[in-house]
Amino acid sequence: MFEDFADFLASVDDLDRLARRSALAKAGYGRMYLKMTLKDVSENGGAFYVAEDGRRRIVGFIALATRKLSEVQRTELKRRQKFGEVTELYVRPEYRGKGLATSLMDKAEHYLMGKGCNCITIKVFAPNAIARGFYEKFGYRERGIELIKEFKHG
Repeated sequence: MFEDFADFLASVDDLDRLARRSALAKAGYGRMYLKMTLKDVSENGGAFYVAEDGRRRIVGFIALATRKLSEVQRTELKRRQKFGEVTELYVRPEYRGKGLATSLMDKAEHYLMGKGCNCITIKVFAPNAIARGFYEKFGYRERGIELIKEFKHG
């Protein structure tokens, strides 16, 4: 499913920088990314939830973790904050619009609040306007913007 997720992101990549599913599968991307994600979840007080269909087939997932602030970050903030982060959220296209992503987000927020988090961050691939709109419905607001410039050589 991580390959499906990456393929979706490649399909909306307006700079055409991301690899498509066939290349990713050959490289073992799905297993590598899942292993990395589960390690992050395990080491950072997080959780990994899945959504299943009626046949108990996984059709979506969400990964989350708590984040420790650096000394500089703690100094910069006006009040004490504990951050949680939604690191991944994906629902197979044929299951979208059925409330699965909403249920996964509800579980994630409840879990992170239970861990004492009073702020949750989510990084969104800029061309993924659907995801941005979805998160905005949950009250998330744009906070930072990453810019990229490519150089053409030759």
